[in-house]
Amino acid sequence: MALAKTEIVHCNGDLLGDDGLMGPGDGKIALATGEWAPYTSEAMDGKGFFMEIVDAVFKQMRKGYTLSFVPWTRAEAMVKAGDAFAYLPYTITDERKAVYDFSAVVAKSTGTFLAFKGGKVPASFTWDTYSDLRPFIIGGVQGYWFEGPFKAAGLHVDDADNDDSNAKNGVCDASLAK
Repeated sequence: MALAKTEIVHCNGDLLGDDGLMGPGDGKIALATGEWAPYTSEAMDGKGFFMEIVDAVFKQMRKGYTLSFVPWTRAEAMVKAGDAFAYLPYTITDERKAVYDFSAVVAKSTGTFLAFKGGKVPASFTWDTYSDLRPFIIGGVQGYWFEGPFKAAGLHVDDADNDDSNAKNGVCDASLAK
């Protein structure tokens, strides 16, 4: 099963100022993101291809911005608290649509289900529904879009701070990487 996701910008419309934008006292717009190479990464030139697009848009608008690389759950909390105007890129879910405004689609991605070599997941394994994954311990990352659906399906999920930690922890049978 391919898990199609649409990457978007989450923003809190309540934070809009007189000029339609929110920013710290220096007039720059506060943005938050997480590590998700090649889309966003503090270690990459240009901070990842998604941030290169964001940078070009801000230059065209003649606006400055600040960018905080934080865990995804913290980025969401920053927007809720008014400490950031948006966190990006992110995936639309019904729960998020109830709280946030979204930009037009900027990029699309499909998650990859990774089974760890020598683990419980046979190389020939395929799945059609979340319930097919119940026999396995699935590596998750706090704040990823699939947290809710996996929990609702009753899957055993071992959360980590990032995809790399899942691959190295030795606890999980498989992981869904963004």
